[in-house]
Amino acid sequence: MKKRIISTLLLSTVLLSTAASLTTVSADTTDSKIAQQDKTISSAQSAKADAQSKMSSLQSSVDSLKSKQAKAQAQLDETVKQAEQLSKQIASLRESIKERSVAIEAQARSAQVNSSATNSITTVLDSKSLTDAIQKVVAMATVSGASQQMLQQQQDEEKSLQSKLVEMQKNVGMYDKLNNDLAAQAKELSDQQAQLKVATINYQLTITTAEGKKSALLAEKATAEAAAKKAAEAQAAYQAQQKTAQAQSTTVNSNSSSSNSGSSSNSNSGSSSSSNSGNSNSGSSSNNGGSSSSNNGGSSSSNNGGSTGSTGGGSTNTGNGYVSFMGGTASSNNYAYQNCTWYVWNYFRDVYKTYLPSSLGNGADWAYSLPGTSKHAGAIVSFPGGTYIQFVGGGGFTTASPYGHVAVVTAVYSDGSYQIYSGSTAGVDSYHVSASTPATFVSGGK
Repeated sequence: MKKRIISTLLLSTVLLSTAASLTTVSADTTDSKIAQQDKTISSAQSAKADAQSKMSSLQSSVDSLKSKQAKAQAQLDETVKQAEQLSKQIASLRESIKERSVAIEAQARSAQVNSSATNSITTVLDSKSLTDAIQKVVAMATVSGASQQMLQQQQDEEKSLQSKLVEMQKNVGMYDKLNNDLAAQAKELSDQQAQLKVATINYQLTITTAEGKKSALLAEKATAEAAAKKAAEAQAAYQAQQKTAQAQSTTVNSNSSSSNSGSSSNSNSGSSSSSNSGNSNSGSSSNNGGSSSSNNGGSSSSNNGGSTGSTGGGSTNTGNGYVSFMGGTASSNNYAYQNCTWYVWNYFRDVYKTYLPSSLGNGADWAYSLPGTSKHAGAIVSFPGGTYIQFVGGGGFTTASPYGHVAVVTAVYSDGSYQIYSGSTAGVDSYHVSASTPATFVSGGK
């Protein structure tokens, strides 16, 4: 019993050490993933900042272009307004020139019809004095010249206004083109801004996603670290229990040695006494029984259940068609009589001439107490407690919890199913087990 406890403690220590190792590997992997998410977040934040900087720069350019566009539009509007005023002035001037031209033409025709030259002489002759005559001639010449001069000025002014109008019309076209160019540039920059805004949103989504993954990884890491701490604490507790169990085992072995010495002494005494009385065989048999009780440490009760009736390699029928060979102390079966572990231990001894350890625990414990192996004829199969063992073709049974069940594989088929030799208090049977049944295959030396 003490050996079984020590075996379980040692196994638990190995499992905890393995779990701690796996936790470390998992932590290393998680740290690597967290570092990768940090790198992704940093890269996305840098790209986002760059995009936002470019957006700000573009916004400054857009604002400048819009300001220029506003000035160009104002100049365009002013130039159009001036051009309209010039057009009105030219139209008014042309009307005045037309009227003046008509008046001059009328004077010319009147002079031709009324013989203006004769009238001029008459006017001079009718003058009261020479001074009066000169004044009248000068007055007539002045009126005629003034009309011609005014007409010429109006014509010159019309040409000047027309020239200005042409220039303003050129300016209107220039400002209109400038305005359109500025609007096109502003639109192009606005489009770039929109693209950068989309990129910024995508970078933010990347950052948010990476931060979410990082949070999940940090939570996973925290859970793993808590599990590792718990495993370390459990390992320390098991190590303490192991030391205690080993100390108890040493005490038990010491007491057992003392008991064996006493038993040996009693046997010799009994033998001698029996020899003197003439019942040597009977006395020897009785003493052997006493020795068996001392050596087995309380396990002879199961042996006395019908399986140890023979010494020196005899056999006893279990009542289930299975013959158990009991060949001495080294081959003693310490497992509960006619339980699954008892049958498997006997099977290996009788079929493979192999003595399995006597402290492997319940059927479910054999999965951890023996080295793993492949699924093959001669392997031991261990089923956890509460497992439903599914038979090929239907049917099956559920193993007791938490004890589980153990059996021997006698054949393996191409579909992964396998045949088992299985014993229990109900007897021995052979079952065809489905490959889907949860099980662990371990080696018993075969």
